[in-house]
Amino acid sequence: MMKLGKIVDSRKTTVVHMYTFDIDLMTWSKVAQTVEFLVEANPLGQGGFRSAYKATTHNAEFKKCSWVIKKYLPDAVETIQATNHSLEDHNKKVVQMHMLARNFALQLKQEILKDAGKAEQYGPHLKYRKIFLGKTDEGESLTVEEFVSGEFVKYINNNGIPCVSGNNVIGQKAQCLSHFSYERSGTKLMVVDIQGSSYQLYDPEIATSSLYDDSQFLFCTGNLAHIAIENFISKHKCTTFCTLAGLSPLSA
Repeated sequence: MMKLGKIVDSRKTTVVHMYTFDIDLMTWSKVAQTVEFLVEANPLGQGGFRSAYKATTHNAEFKKCSWVIKKYLPDAVETIQATNHSLEDHNKKVVQMHMLARNFALQLKQEILKDAGKAEQYGPHLKYRKIFLGKTDEGESLTVEEFVSGEFVKYINNNGIPCVSGNNVIGQKAQCLSHFSYERSGTKLMVVDIQGSSYQLYDPEIATSSLYDDSQFLFCTGNLAHIAIENFISKHKCTTFCTLAGLSPLSA
């Protein structure tokens, strides 16, 4: 209590203005939610493009779980700028891509749940959590997403090639999700780079049949386009989960 008689030092926090993407309306929110995060100094991990930092907040709406703030590495900035995109534009695509993968996972779940017998056979479903586009007071563009605990596993690479044993049940469901996204999109795209911890997924990529549309690069720099799709089709063998989802066999 005596400490309150002195000036209490403020903890170093990061203020992030967060924007949401509504996939049903295909629109970005114009009004940001401003959240003050306490961000850990050392990264949780680092990929080819970004570093991930665990963060917490006392904000009433966001304090129920921990969060991950992802920032671009210097080398990645150059790669992104070479595609004529700003970091904010690229982050918007990251969020849109995540929301599209999330939507496909929800559609697949809804398809299975139409039949109680199929639902019981299928078991747990793959899930992508919430994600936001963020901007700091200093103007840095980043993404903020729900923290997923547990051991990291990559089930399918961004090149479309499965990474786990064919007997791995979650791996089979990951392949079912890729197959489902390809069929539901009219063979225009496929969810790949399926990874996470158990059934909780994050950091997907979208492979498209064409890399450009109206001269604009589709999705993100990890889009290996038809190469990834062809790789997946050549390696994929339908399992019970594909049958339960009512999917047709793939052919090159």
